Amino acid sequence: MISKSRVIGGIEIGTAKVSVLIGETTNGRELNLIGFGKVASRGVLKGTVYEYRLANDALQEAVRAAEKMAKATIEGVYLAYTGDHLDGSYNEAKISVSSPDGVVSEKDLERVEANAKAKEVGENRMVVQALRGPYHLDGRQVTQPVDMTGNELAVGVWKVHGDINRISDSIRLLNGINLTVEELILSSIASGQMVTQDEERRSGVLVLDIGSGTTDYALYKDNFVVRAGAIPVGGDHLTNDLSLGLGLSRREAEYVKIEHGKALPTAEDGQRAVVMEGGEGAIGERSLSQLAISQILEARVREIFEILQTTITSELLNKAYIPGGVIITGGTSQLPGVTEVGSQALGLPVRCGQNPKWVVDQLSGPECSTMLGLLYRGFSREKKSGGSEARRAGGLFHKIGDLFGWRNM
Repeated sequence: MISKSRVIGGIEIGTAKVSVLIGETTNGRELNLIGFGKVASRGVLKGTVYEYRLANDALQEAVRAAEKMAKATIEGVYLAYTGDHLDGSYNEAKISVSSPDGVVSEKDLERVEANAKAKEVGENRMVVQALRGPYHLDGRQVTQPVDMTGNELAVGVWKVHGDINRISDSIRLLNGINLTVEELILSSIASGQMVTQDEERRSGVLVLDIGSGTTDYALYKDNFVVRAGAIPVGGDHLTNDLSLGLGLSRREAEYVKIEHGKALPTAEDGQRAVVMEGGEGAIGERSLSQLAISQILEARVREIFEILQTTITSELLNKAYIPGGVIITGGTSQLPGVTEVGSQALGLPVRCGQNPKWVVDQLSGPECSTMLGLLYRGFSREKKSGGSEARRAGGLFHKIGDLFGWRNM
């Protein structure tokens, strides 16, 4: 059999960085990660392009770096998406089984899904992802109802949708450099695939991807994403708060956040000081209160979880529904004390997510979870068209434990 290979890319255009990860699939059975590029983001804020040329330049720079390492050209892109304009809506549809003998057919599935997706999301809105939940046949949950017997078939669909112009701007960035977007994927869904286990997704778990401009969430139950979306608060807000509260430049505030920041004040903080060297035009050194730094960060981190609590209903955000608790990822998840503050605010166990153990150091950080998840999604789609001999994704991803043994690096 002639081998058929295809080069796919996972791209994340965020407030802080633009990241590109390239993989090569072979017959839908193998995936080799062959290139990586990352640059500081420009012209993007909270998932929205506000200066096209700056964003385009940053994207091209990241793509060139990744393709140079890969020695290959990207043929299709899986694009991570977020934005403060995203919203979600749920619609459930019920139909009567069409067959006289009550046996469910494929056409019944198509009909009930079409009805559940039919509800409009509003003028100038575009669906980013339509997430189907489990089927219910005469009130009982079933995985695959075809050939089962019943009278009424029901299914629910959660739609993540956003402003059509803002989404179009992001896609146009890719099209402008001759890259085709094959699928938009919410950042939290991409990263969630990496930091959760099958059992957690079955029993119930919430994934939070705390980025620079937004915090994305994905709620799993029975192996389905039943709720997903974004809230317009992220790590950049922590930096802004430090800048305003302590009279620092953004650069200084970012340094303080990374080097001295923590989200949970302690008694010892009141006795500690952070000494800052005088910046341009300044005389001498500045002394900052560690307690003030911690209190400022705690207030904003707590707000992230409180906004999330009002966004997701208490019916879903509790220990009974999601016994797996909350898993956080993204760059801001590394801030000390975030898990403790989150647990206090939500009344649920909160922990930092970990990428699979086979991931080498260059991709082991939480900021890489989304890119890995994008290529996982891309490989899954390629696998479906690669024939019945395709290996299970889990086995494949275990195989590439040496995934950063770059070709001819």
